[in-house]
Amino acid sequence: GNGATDLFFDNSKKLETTSTGTRTTGVSIIGNNAVGMGSLNAATQLVVTNLSGNNNSVDLTILGGRTGKSAVVFGDHDDVDMGSITYDHSNESINFTNNNSSTIKLTISSDGLVKVPDNGKFVAGAASDLQIFHDGTHSHILEKGSGNLAIHTDNELQLAKNDNAGSYELMGKFVADGAAELYFDNSQKFRTESAGVVVSGNLRVPFDDDKILLGASQDLQIFHDGNHSRIKDAGTGNLFIHGTNTQFINAAGTETIAKFTENGPVELWHDNSKKFETTSSGVSVTGG
Repeated sequence: GNGATDLFFDNSKKLETTSTGTRTTGVSIIGNNAVGMGSLNAATQLVVTNLSGNNNSVDLTILGGRTGKSAVVFGDHDDVDMGSITYDHSNESINFTNNNSSTIKLTISSDGLVKVPDNGKFVAGAASDLQIFHDGTHSHILEKGSGNLAIHTDNELQLAKNDNAGSYELMGKFVADGAAELYFDNSQKFRTESAGVVVSGNLRVPFDDDKILLGASQDLQIFHDGNHSRIKDAGTGNLFIHGTNTQFINAAGTETIAKFTENGPVELWHDNSKKFETTSSGVSVTGG
Protein backbone atom coordinates (compact mmCIF):
# COMPACT_ATOMS: atom_id res chain seq x y z
CA GLY A 1 0.00 0.00 0.00
CA ASN A 2 1.00 3.58 0.58
CA GLY A 3 2.33 3.13 4.12
CA ALA A 4 5.47 2.12 5.94
CA THR A 5 7.46 -1.08 5.80
CA ASP A 6 8.68 -2.41 9.11
CA LEU A 7 11.44 -4.94 9.75
CA PHE A 8 11.63 -6.83 13.03
CA PHE A 9 14.12 -8.98 14.93
CA ASP A 10 12.78 -11.31 17.60
CA ASN A 11 9.49 -9.41 17.54
CA SER A 12 11.27 -6.03 18.06
CA LYS A 13 11.07 -3.42 15.29
CA LYS A 14 14.51 -2.46 14.02
CA LEU A 15 13.83 -0.58 10.75
CA GLU A 16 10.93 1.45 9.44
CA THR A 17 10.44 3.25 6.14
CA THR A 18 8.94 6.73 6.26
CA SER A 19 7.84 9.33 3.73
CA THR A 20 11.27 10.96 4.00
CA GLY A 21 13.50 7.88 4.25
CA THR A 22 14.13 5.30 6.95
CA ARG A 23 14.32 5.17 10.72
CA THR A 24 16.39 2.59 12.58
CA THR A 25 16.42 1.53 16.22
CA GLY A 26 19.54 0.25 17.94
CA VAL A 27 22.95 -0.26 16.39
CA SER A 28 23.34 0.11 12.63
CA ILE A 29 26.48 -1.46 11.18
CA ILE A 30 27.78 -0.47 7.76
CA GLY A 31 30.55 -2.72 6.54
CA ASN A 32 31.64 -6.13 7.76
CA ASN A 33 31.00 -7.32 11.30
CA ALA A 34 31.83 -5.40 14.47
CA VAL A 35 33.65 -8.26 16.16
CA GLY A 36 36.42 -6.88 18.38
CA MET A 37 34.76 -3.50 18.92
CA GLY A 38 33.52 -4.33 22.40
CA SER A 39 29.98 -3.84 23.64
CA LEU A 40 27.59 -1.91 21.38
CA ASN A 41 24.82 -1.06 23.83
CA ALA A 42 23.88 2.49 22.83
CA ALA A 43 20.19 3.09 22.23
CA THR A 44 21.04 4.33 18.72
CA GLN A 45 24.45 3.92 17.14
CA LEU A 46 25.82 4.02 13.61
CA VAL A 47 28.97 1.94 13.18
CA VAL A 48 31.06 2.04 10.01
CA THR A 49 33.51 -0.84 10.08
CA ASN A 50 36.20 -2.60 8.13
CA LEU A 51 37.69 -5.11 10.52
CA SER A 52 38.93 -7.76 8.11
CA GLY A 53 42.56 -6.73 8.66
CA ASN A 54 44.67 -4.48 10.85
CA ASN A 55 45.74 -2.26 7.95
CA ASN A 56 42.34 -1.67 6.45
CA SER A 57 40.80 1.81 6.34
CA VAL A 58 37.20 2.93 6.53
CA ASP A 59 35.52 6.08 5.25
CA LEU A 60 32.19 7.71 5.95
CA THR A 61 31.56 9.95 2.96
CA ILE A 62 29.00 12.77 2.84
CA LEU A 63 28.70 14.48 -0.53
CA GLY A 64 27.05 17.81 -1.36
CA GLY A 65 26.86 20.30 -4.19
CA ARG A 66 29.84 22.38 -5.31
CA THR A 67 28.53 25.54 -3.68
CA GLY A 68 26.49 23.94 -0.90
CA LYS A 69 27.28 22.53 2.51
CA SER A 70 27.56 19.05 4.00
CA ALA A 71 27.00 18.62 7.73
CA VAL A 72 27.04 16.13 10.54
CA VAL A 73 24.52 17.31 13.13
CA PHE A 74 24.47 16.26 16.79
CA GLY A 75 21.54 16.81 19.14
CA ASP A 76 19.20 15.38 21.72
CA HIS A 77 15.96 13.65 20.76
CA ASP A 78 13.81 16.81 20.77
CA ASP A 79 16.41 18.91 18.91
CA VAL A 80 16.67 21.51 21.67
CA ASP A 81 20.47 21.51 21.90
CA MET A 82 22.22 20.79 18.65
CA GLY A 83 25.71 21.14 17.27
CA SER A 84 27.24 20.50 13.89
CA ILE A 85 30.39 19.96 11.90
CA THR A 86 29.81 21.52 8.50
CA TYR A 87 31.91 21.41 5.34
CA ASP A 88 31.37 24.49 3.18
CA HIS A 89 32.00 23.45 -0.41
CA SER A 90 32.15 27.08 -1.61
CA ASN A 91 35.34 27.92 0.31
CA GLU A 92 36.48 24.44 1.39
CA SER A 93 36.30 25.26 5.11
CA ILE A 94 35.17 23.13 8.06
CA ASN A 95 32.99 24.92 10.61
CA PHE A 96 31.90 23.91 14.11
CA THR A 97 28.77 25.13 15.92
CA ASN A 98 27.09 24.18 19.21
CA ASN A 99 24.23 25.08 21.57
CA ASN A 100 21.72 25.15 18.72
CA SER A 101 23.37 28.33 17.44
CA SER A 102 24.15 29.27 13.86
CA THR A 103 27.19 31.20 15.14
CA ILE A 104 30.38 29.47 14.04
CA LYS A 105 32.60 28.74 17.05
CA LEU A 106 35.63 27.39 15.17
CA THR A 107 36.70 27.29 11.51
CA ILE A 108 39.48 25.37 9.76
CA SER A 109 40.06 27.15 6.46
CA SER A 110 41.24 25.65 3.19
CA ASP A 111 44.75 27.07 3.74
CA GLY A 112 45.07 25.45 7.18
CA LEU A 113 44.19 28.45 9.35
CA VAL A 114 42.32 27.73 12.59
CA LYS A 115 39.96 30.61 13.41
CA VAL A 116 37.77 31.43 16.40
CA PRO A 117 35.49 34.46 16.79
CA ASP A 118 36.09 37.42 19.13
CA ASN A 119 36.32 36.29 22.76
CA GLY A 120 36.66 32.67 21.63
CA LYS A 121 39.71 31.26 23.37
CA PHE A 122 42.41 28.68 22.92
CA VAL A 123 42.92 27.32 26.43
CA ALA A 124 45.42 24.92 27.98
CA GLY A 125 45.73 23.43 31.44
CA ALA A 126 43.37 21.60 33.77
CA ALA A 127 42.03 24.92 35.08
CA SER A 128 42.23 26.74 31.71
CA ASP A 129 45.38 28.43 33.03
CA LEU A 130 46.74 29.59 29.67
CA GLN A 131 44.36 31.54 27.42
CA ILE A 132 44.95 33.08 24.00
CA PHE A 133 42.16 35.23 22.57
CA HIS A 134 41.04 38.47 20.89
CA ASP A 135 38.39 40.51 22.73
CA GLY A 136 37.22 42.46 19.68
CA THR A 137 39.74 45.25 20.26
CA HIS A 138 42.90 43.76 21.71
CA SER A 139 44.76 40.44 21.52
CA HIS A 140 45.68 38.72 24.78
CA ILE A 141 48.01 35.99 26.04
CA LEU A 142 46.75 35.40 29.57
CA GLU A 143 48.20 33.29 32.40
CA LYS A 144 45.48 32.76 35.02
CA GLY A 145 47.07 29.99 37.03
CA SER A 146 49.32 30.05 40.08
CA GLY A 147 52.51 29.59 38.06
CA ASN A 148 54.46 31.79 35.67
CA LEU A 149 54.14 32.53 31.97
CA ALA A 150 57.48 31.34 30.55
CA ILE A 151 58.61 31.97 26.97
CA HIS A 152 61.58 29.81 25.98
CA THR A 153 64.00 30.09 23.07
CA ASP A 154 67.43 28.72 22.18
CA ASN A 155 68.30 31.81 20.12
CA GLU A 156 66.57 35.21 20.13
CA LEU A 157 63.21 36.36 21.41
CA GLN A 158 62.06 39.41 19.45
CA LEU A 159 59.14 41.78 20.06
CA ALA A 160 58.34 43.74 16.93
CA LYS A 161 55.76 45.97 15.31
CA ASN A 162 54.23 44.45 12.19
CA ASP A 163 53.67 47.01 9.44
CA ASN A 164 51.64 44.53 7.33
CA ALA A 165 54.05 45.09 4.43
CA GLY A 166 56.41 42.18 5.03
CA SER A 167 58.77 44.11 7.29
CA TYR A 168 58.79 45.02 10.98
CA GLU A 169 60.26 47.38 13.57
CA LEU A 170 62.01 46.00 16.62
CA MET A 171 60.66 46.95 20.05
CA GLY A 172 62.74 44.54 22.12
CA LYS A 173 65.24 41.76 21.58
CA PHE A 174 66.44 39.19 24.10
CA VAL A 175 69.40 37.04 23.09
CA ALA A 176 70.12 33.70 24.75
CA ASP A 177 73.36 34.00 26.77
CA GLY A 178 73.62 37.59 25.50
CA ALA A 179 72.11 41.05 25.60
CA ALA A 180 68.64 42.33 26.36
CA GLU A 181 67.86 45.25 24.06
CA LEU A 182 65.10 47.88 24.13
CA TYR A 183 64.20 50.02 21.13
CA PHE A 184 62.32 53.23 20.35
CA ASP A 185 61.00 53.61 16.81
CA ASN A 186 63.32 50.79 15.66
CA SER A 187 66.36 52.51 17.22
CA GLN A 188 68.19 50.77 20.06
CA LYS A 189 68.18 52.85 23.25
CA PHE A 190 69.14 50.40 26.00
CA ARG A 191 71.34 47.29 25.99
CA THR A 192 72.72 45.03 28.69
CA GLU A 193 76.26 43.68 28.39
CA SER A 194 78.64 41.65 30.51
CA ALA A 195 80.01 44.79 32.17
CA GLY A 196 76.66 46.48 32.80
CA VAL A 197 74.34 48.48 30.54
CA VAL A 198 74.65 50.86 27.59
CA VAL A 199 72.23 53.75 27.10
CA SER A 200 71.93 55.52 23.74
CA GLY A 201 70.52 59.04 24.04
CA ASN A 202 69.28 60.73 27.20
CA LEU A 203 68.57 59.12 30.56
CA ARG A 204 65.70 61.02 32.18
CA VAL A 205 64.45 61.03 35.77
CA PRO A 206 61.41 63.28 35.19
CA PHE A 207 60.16 63.89 38.76
CA ASP A 208 61.53 66.17 41.48
CA ASP A 209 63.26 64.39 44.35
CA ASP A 210 63.55 61.17 42.33
CA LYS A 211 67.19 60.22 42.46
CA ILE A 212 69.92 58.39 40.66
CA LEU A 213 71.41 56.33 43.50
CA LEU A 214 74.88 54.77 43.37
CA GLY A 215 76.65 52.55 45.88
CA ALA A 216 75.64 49.65 48.11
CA SER A 217 74.24 52.12 50.67
CA GLN A 218 73.08 54.63 48.05
CA ASP A 219 76.03 56.85 49.03
CA LEU A 220 76.10 59.01 45.89
CA GLN A 221 72.85 60.73 44.95
CA ILE A 222 72.07 62.90 41.94
CA PHE A 223 68.69 64.65 41.90
CA HIS A 224 66.65 67.82 41.61
CA ASP A 225 64.69 68.85 44.71
CA GLY A 226 62.20 71.09 42.92
CA ASN A 227 64.35 74.20 43.35
CA HIS A 228 67.95 73.14 43.13
CA SER A 229 70.05 70.47 41.42
CA ARG A 230 72.21 68.46 43.77
CA ILE A 231 75.14 66.03 43.72
CA LYS A 232 75.17 64.58 47.21
CA ASP A 233 77.63 62.28 48.97
CA ALA A 234 75.55 60.66 51.70
CA GLY A 235 78.18 58.09 52.74
CA THR A 236 81.12 58.09 55.19
CA GLY A 237 83.78 58.77 52.55
CA ASN A 238 84.66 61.78 50.41
CA LEU A 239 83.22 63.12 47.19
CA PHE A 240 86.00 63.05 44.58
CA ILE A 241 85.82 64.72 41.17
CA HIS A 242 88.55 63.40 38.88
CA GLY A 243 89.81 65.19 35.79
CA THR A 244 92.94 66.32 33.98
CA ASN A 245 91.39 69.70 33.19
CA THR A 246 88.21 70.37 35.16
CA GLN A 247 86.01 73.38 34.51
CA PHE A 248 82.85 74.84 36.00
CA ILE A 249 80.83 76.81 33.45
CA ASN A 250 77.41 78.46 33.33
CA ALA A 251 74.24 76.64 32.21
CA ALA A 252 74.41 78.16 28.73
CA GLY A 253 77.99 76.95 28.30
CA THR A 254 79.17 80.50 27.48
CA GLU A 255 80.99 81.64 30.64
CA THR A 256 83.79 80.10 32.70
CA ILE A 257 83.35 80.09 36.47
CA ALA A 258 86.41 78.11 37.58
CA LYS A 259 89.20 75.97 36.13
CA PHE A 260 91.32 73.29 37.76
CA THR A 261 94.32 72.07 35.71
CA GLU A 262 96.41 69.00 36.56
CA ASN A 263 99.98 70.10 37.44
CA GLY A 264 98.86 73.69 36.76
CA PRO A 265 96.84 76.57 38.10
CA VAL A 266 93.54 76.89 39.84
CA GLU A 267 91.58 79.76 38.31
CA LEU A 268 88.56 81.64 39.62
CA TRP A 269 86.51 83.85 37.32
CA HIS A 270 83.93 86.60 37.65
CA ASP A 271 81.49 87.30 34.84
CA ASN A 272 83.73 85.34 32.47
CA SER A 273 86.78 87.38 33.52
CA LYS A 274 89.64 85.67 35.39
CA LYS A 275 90.25 87.28 38.79
CA PHE A 276 92.36 84.75 40.71
CA GLU A 277 95.01 82.22 39.64
CA THR A 278 97.48 80.09 41.55
CA THR A 279 101.03 79.91 40.23
CA SER A 280 104.19 77.93 41.05
CA SER A 281 105.33 80.79 43.24
CA GLY A 282 102.01 81.79 44.81
CA VAL A 283 98.90 83.49 43.48
CA SER A 284 98.02 86.13 40.94
CA VAL A 285 95.08 88.45 41.55
CA THR A 286 93.51 90.68 38.94
CA GLY A 287 91.75 93.79 40.27
CA GLY A 288 91.50 95.09 43.79
